[in-house]
Amino acid sequence: MKQKFLIVTIITIMTFSLKSQSFQTLTDTNVIFVDYNPDVILHYNYNQESLSIDINNDSVLDFKFYFTPGSNPGSYISDLNTNCKYTSVWDTVSNDSLNNPAISWSSGANFWYSPTDAIFGIKIISGSNNYYGWIHAVLSFGPWIMTIDKYAFCKIPNYPFHKGQTTLITNIPNIITPDSTYVYLGSGNSIVVQSGKIINSVTLTSTTGIVVASQNNINSYSTNISTAGIAHGTYIVQVQFTDLSNYTKQIVL
Repeated sequence: MKQKFLIVTIITIMTFSLKSQSFQTLTDTNVIFVDYNPDVILHYNYNQESLSIDINNDSVLDFKFYFTPGSNPGSYISDLNTNCKYTSVWDTVSNDSLNNPAISWSSGANFWYSPTDAIFGIKIISGSNNYYGWIHAVLSFGPWIMTIDKYAFCKIPNYPFHKGQTTLITNIPNIITPDSTYVYLGSGNSIVVQSGKIINSVTLTSTTGIVVASQNNINSYSTNISTAGIAHGTYIVQVQFTDLSNYTKQIVL
């Protein structure tokens, strides 16, 4: 009986140790990207397994995934601080950049059951600044388990970060709206923005998060942004329309 007890104890310790390990890919100094190796797997049982994440590496836990046992069991995501918010798994607006003002942010504990493969957008508020990131998690049934495999966090305030993005330059997707939108270099020192939707504002941001040019209250299907005096380099053009949808494109001057 002693041998059996010792074997069970060793296996439990090894399982906990594997869950604590992670592999961090430093592809960009402005982005914290963690890919768990192995994936963190939480099982529904009466041990109430959970995972708490310090997503911005400030030694304060920010978000938690967990199961609740008993007569009303459930799989949950929750923030751990009042300045931490996350998107609903049904929020399609957050498929655009996470600084989209149309996103409805959640707080507290929320029951999660569908969709089973989800990327939660996250936001951490610090004064007048917002910092964005995401967490990927998968829910499985039979047995009932949660798998959390990776997350990313952008350290630049108010940066138009996207779900699934791991670097600031190479992984910025072009979000195609139902009405075609085009952003390109015009003649002279300008960026041309044209769309089938009414443009409300355009912001030109450096890869370090600095706004170098902007236009507001455009209310037109096209506009030109002057680039005179702006240094050559890679920039992010973010277009907001009057319906509060967004279009984001990377451009090189």
